[in-house]
Amino acid sequence: MTRFAAASALVAVLVACVATSAGARSTAGAGVRVGPAMPAIAWGVADDASKYADDGGAWFYNELKGASLTQNRWTLAWDSSNPLAINELPFLERAAPKAQAAGVHILLSLYSTKASEHDPAAFCAWAAKVAQTVSVWGIPPATTLCTGPTRPRT
Repeated sequence: MTRFAAASALVAVLVACVATSAGARSTAGAGVRVGPAMPAIAWGVADDASKYADDGGAWFYNELKGASLTQNRWTLAWDSSNPLAINELPFLERAAPKAQAAGVHILLSLYSTKASEHDPAAFCAWAAKVAQTVSVWGIPPATTLCTGPTRPRT
């Protein structure tokens, strides 16, 4: 009997919480402050296919829209043997404007191809150059993720 009473009490508390939450939302229009508005969750994929696509990703972005997805994360590799080069710049130049036109938000994940030859200062200088370069396509620096050196598996 005590388990039933405990379960009933838990259900009553949950119902009260839901009712209170719903009531707070419904009175928000009446001048009651409920708290800061939360932005909608943006869903997306991690797929470099659009970056390399001959059409600049136009077909891919249309598919994303059909699935109600608005973000795509691309990877971008830093090569310590050519520390200032953005080796995939031609792909970015072709695909990023198409993504921007389609309303797809691009995130970049930056990484070093050779962990054993990783120079943090050189990597960060390259990352700053990447952030400046991609900003023309609406990719803000805050979304350019530096993942740092990769480590070889042992």
